[in-house]
Amino acid sequence: MDKDVVVIVYHGSKDDDKNQAFLNFVDHLNLQAWDDGNARFIGCYIEQAEPTINQIMQQRDSLYGRVYIFPLLFLRGKHYNKDVKGVIEAYEQEINKNTVLLPPLCEDDLFLTYVVERLYSVYNQPVIIAAHGSAHDTRANDALEQLTTLLEQQYSRPSSSLFLFGEGQHVLEQFSFRYELFYILPLTFGKGAVYEQFKDRVLGYPKAKLLPPVYFDKSLQNYVLLKLKSLREDVEK
Repeated sequence: MDKDVVVIVYHGSKDDDKNQAFLNFVDHLNLQAWDDGNARFIGCYIEQAEPTINQIMQQRDSLYGRVYIFPLLFLRGKHYNKDVKGVIEAYEQEINKNTVLLPPLCEDDLFLTYVVERLYSVYNQPVIIAAHGSAHDTRANDALEQLTTLLEQQYSRPSSSLFLFGEGQHVLEQFSFRYELFYILPLTFGKGAVYEQFKDRVLGYPKAKLLPPVYFDKSLQNYVLLKLKSLREDVEK
């Protein structure tokens, strides 16, 4: 039986340590792959490091079995629509049953389990989920709002969404007025320039506590494995 191939796509960083952390993350996924051994993980980048998604797709004919493209992108935008989906479609006329492109993380219902785990230490406290929005794809805005709506409905936690740049100051002001303390979960990988700029923005709100960003850790690893297990079960039905 041919192994399923899971291509994990990370944006890439100018920081070599972050790129290495991503490769280590992929190695750990391979070590904990499904017990039947019918899957392997490959890591690649959109930019800043190699191999790129473009280079991986050039080798598509040598990847036997089903290929899952798993972008570590939180929302739709240029990187998802052009740099990932566009590259895949340049090599294949259409994304078919043998090449499966997964949606951005915030559009996946299972991603809520990851968010809840990240918020475990601040149980039931008000929270704002912050991510990089898109000026060109309204589905990004809708997905982030849907994620916080589910968090509020299913876990009875006061929640709202906020974009790392641009509008949204009113959300910080509303939470500062309503609550003595609230938390912000920034959906960024590591403490890069985007995180630091957003951190400066939050400093003016003393009631806001900024949680750590997303790391290539055990929680994210468990989410990826859970998602791929779910996909395989759907195929086998």
